[in-house]
Amino acid sequence: MRRRLVPYSDYIGLFGLVGVLSALVAYLLRRSLDLRVEVPLVLGALLLGLFVYLRPQDIQKALTGRQARYGSNALVMAIALVGILGLLNFLGTRNVRRIDLTETRDFSLSAQTLKILDNLDKPVKITGFYENGAEGAGRVKDLLKEYARHSPKVTYEFIDPDRQPALARQYKVTSYGTLVFESGGITHSTYGSDEQDITAGVLKVARPEQKKIYFLTGHGERSISEAGQNGFSSVKDALEKENYKVAELNLAVTSTVPSDIAALVIAAPKTPLLDDEKKRFTDYLDNGGRVLLMEDPGSPSQFNDLLARYGISFDDDIVVDPDSSLVNNIASLVISRYRWHQITKDLPMSLFPGARSVRQGKEAPRDYSVDVSVLAETTQAGWGETDLQSRQANLDKDKDIAGPVPVAMVAEVGSKALSANQDKARLVIFGSSAFAANSAFNVASFGNRDLFLNSVNWLTQEEALINIRSKPPTDRTMILTAQRFLLIALSTIVLLPLAVLAAGISVWWKRR
Repeated sequence: MRRRLVPYSDYIGLFGLVGVLSALVAYLLRRSLDLRVEVPLVLGALLLGLFVYLRPQDIQKALTGRQARYGSNALVMAIALVGILGLLNFLGTRNVRRIDLTETRDFSLSAQTLKILDNLDKPVKITGFYENGAEGAGRVKDLLKEYARHSPKVTYEFIDPDRQPALARQYKVTSYGTLVFESGGITHSTYGSDEQDITAGVLKVARPEQKKIYFLTGHGERSISEAGQNGFSSVKDALEKENYKVAELNLAVTSTVPSDIAALVIAAPKTPLLDDEKKRFTDYLDNGGRVLLMEDPGSPSQFNDLLARYGISFDDDIVVDPDSSLVNNIASLVISRYRWHQITKDLPMSLFPGARSVRQGKEAPRDYSVDVSVLAETTQAGWGETDLQSRQANLDKDKDIAGPVPVAMVAEVGSKALSANQDKARLVIFGSSAFAANSAFNVASFGNRDLFLNSVNWLTQEEALINIRSKPPTDRTMILTAQRFLLIALSTIVLLPLAVLAAGISVWWKRR
């Protein structure tokens, strides 16, 4: 029997080697020992054992000869190399480090998202319903991978609703591209797929309690429903993405301030409050209220009589700064001077398209303990111009306020009405509402969005949300005119080939 098999020993050894190698490849791909791995491994091992039985002399010679010694050294080196590479791969898979070299950090999570993920106290599962090969699914998967990499409490999976329609019906998914967030029995769905939408979804299920922000109406304030340049619709959308409820409040038609109010925003009223409204406003603040107040330059303040009790006032001026403003408009302030505060920590420069100054009185207020801090101010070259009728702004040291001029302040107010377990009232004051209008709120070059939202988060004691948010991706589309297209076509199709041809002719001419 052995003599009959010897002529086929080479084929037996070859098939045995192929069987063992295929078993190893299958295990590396599947990461599990099943029949697809075990069967070729056993058959390959049996065939290799039979090969050794049929040709023992050849095996002995191969193992003891000169070539074997050289080959064994090479084999040891190869095994060592494979071992080192395997160890590096093992360490790399368990210690992942990514470096984002893009100018605007397009592939990195924002500081606010990282802070929210660090503070998660319960698991969040994200399910993406995308058809196989759908455009954009890969980008969303890469983004979710970053969330899961940073926080073990975040998990995700992708499901093709065409292949698993029952699961799609269970989650009430009717459109491709839906992301479903789950945590603690709470579910939220969204069609958005950028970082802002995903972080908002995580917040809605991980922190289901929604604080309510009211915007004062009835006095010509900026409207949260207006989508034009002067409206506050972008503010409303941004607050809702941070898991706030947003509503309007008219103090003239209610006898009390709503009990569910987390903060009151007053955006540049044009007419004064009624006496009853003033009383409700002061009672609200005296009892630990939270107010974000903005007034624009160009008209008398509607709130100076109410703020006087706290030693704070708006000046009747317009702030200018020749050293830090937009080109050809010294009243459009570019603010980069911030005092240290949670609201302004790491904040980029902000744009104030027209602002009045805010000041703290020299005399301490009666019956109140007020801790006032400047948030933002101009440079030394700025001043508060009090001559609003003149077209030429000049610093009058006898009338105008010399720089640096404060344009934003925060205050914590204690009063006798507060009980021992009540927190002090919080007040954020801006000498401009235009900085939060739609035309300036979402400008990526400035930090207006972060400045406003951080102010609201500080008022509502949501310090975990105070940080720098993600920016929309930078549009780097190149628009080619006919002349530019012709220039590119000539340089690539004509000039480069001619240059190569000329170089070839020059070399041939020298060598002929």
